[in-house]
Amino acid sequence: MGSGAYGTLWALPRPPRPSHAPRVRKLLAVVAVTLAVLLPWHGLAQQEGAPAVSGQPPPPEPPADTQAPEKPGDAGDGEPAPPAKVKDTLRVSILTFSPGDHPFYKFGHNAILIYDDTKRGRPQYAKVYNYGTFSFGDPALIPKFFLGRFMYWLSAQTLQGTITGYKREGRAITEQVLDLDPATEIELQRLLEENLLPDNKYYKYDYYRDNCSTRVRDMIDKVTGGRVKEAASGPGRLTYREHTLRLTESLPAEYVILHLVMGDLIDKPTTEWDEDFIPMELQKTLRKVTIVGEDGAERPIVKEEKVILPSQQVPPPENPPVTWPYSLVTGLAFGGVFAALGRRAARNGRLARVGLGAALSFFGFLWGFFGLFFTAAWIFTDHAVGYGNENTLLCVPWAIVLTGTGINVARGKAKSIHRAFVLVRAAVISALLALVLKVLPWFDQDNGFFLVFFIPFWAGAFVGLRFLDQATPEVKEPPTKAPAKEKESEAPPPKKKVEAKKLEAKKPEAKRADDDAPDA
Repeated sequence: MGSGAYGTLWALPRPPRPSHAPRVRKLLAVVAVTLAVLLPWHGLAQQEGAPAVSGQPPPPEPPADTQAPEKPGDAGDGEPAPPAKVKDTLRVSILTFSPGDHPFYKFGHNAILIYDDTKRGRPQYAKVYNYGTFSFGDPALIPKFFLGRFMYWLSAQTLQGTITGYKREGRAITEQVLDLDPATEIELQRLLEENLLPDNKYYKYDYYRDNCSTRVRDMIDKVTGGRVKEAASGPGRLTYREHTLRLTESLPAEYVILHLVMGDLIDKPTTEWDEDFIPMELQKTLRKVTIVGEDGAERPIVKEEKVILPSQQVPPPENPPVTWPYSLVTGLAFGGVFAALGRRAARNGRLARVGLGAALSFFGFLWGFFGLFFTAAWIFTDHAVGYGNENTLLCVPWAIVLTGTGINVARGKAKSIHRAFVLVRAAVISALLALVLKVLPWFDQDNGFFLVFFIPFWAGAFVGLRFLDQATPEVKEPPTKAPAKEKESEAPPPKKKVEAKKLEAKKPEAKRADDDAPDA
């Protein structure tokens, strides 16, 4: 994985030292050649596995025709020369680095080390190939990370520089020396150098399926004809999630966040090959790998294992911790506080109402943000580990509305209190649905830790708001204006109708006058 939680930050090799004056360079070259000739005769030659002894420019190479002196039988003795063998000048090791204290360092790291005897005395003598390189200086770091398009690359460092960095962090380095034949070692070096080219070194990082450890695994498997995968074909001991939780158990915040944001992809059954995404698991796998020698006999691929740096860290547990009881107690505590605040607020407790509203606003924003993030990660990003996250039913996206509604609850707004009650009631139903759906085979995400927290959490908030909602008087609506028809009936009658009524009133009077008049 890397020195980082899901990757390693490694500085690129330091720039070369300023060149010396010509006379000093010549003097150093002479001294280097002299020591190279004399020291082996006195038992002071550099030991295998030791770091590079010098950063000075290398001495001149002897002509090609003088590097391999003739042996008897090569030519001139009348006998045919035996088949030429590949000269064994390389030694290959796998370096495994223990986890560190920083969140970026919790998953450990590994790399491929190649000693090249043809470069003894140069910085390149012991070359560390590191697939965990990335840069904080990338201006698009944050967008690429959130979109799941973060690029890592292969880089090379000296062994001495590597040891210095990990010693400063107090982390262990273990070397597994591989028993490869010369032709395989040369092919591995060729592939790594080809991978170092600018057009080839970058790759899109994946937490579990394509990281610094899986790249090391795949490279060794390739040059050994699939022997690593053959040895790692058995069922895995733990799932991706269980490994993640055991390695982060000492950092509660990282533990909870990684547990929360990862979907059900990391809960599928694994093989030992899958588990090799962790450097320490690959180290165990290599101890089981065998290869076939030239004589047809099988032998272990690891011929020696040694500690370069002892660890100053407490090793991670072999299994994930049992934490759901703590989550349940925490959820019950929060739910109880919500219910108590709501009951107190219903009895004209102004301070309790303010506390309830502030808590709803804070947690509404928090859980709503996560719910929206889970949904966006599923739709818009390449983070396959976040797809189908069942915790979306617990961190409900509509909880984000409580951010503003909670403030109005604190102010005693009756409409906002009822609105918050409806939103929280929907969250309770969603949390219970997440529990019921566990009976179906498609809902197999390991999120019991969050179920036992969110169900009492939302239930307590529901009870508290129910108390407050029932005790809050409804706001009386202002009287509505009369309908248009009623207005017409109350309006003064038109002039024509008034005149008609007057004429009708006059007709009886005229009739009475006629009745009273004497007959002619």
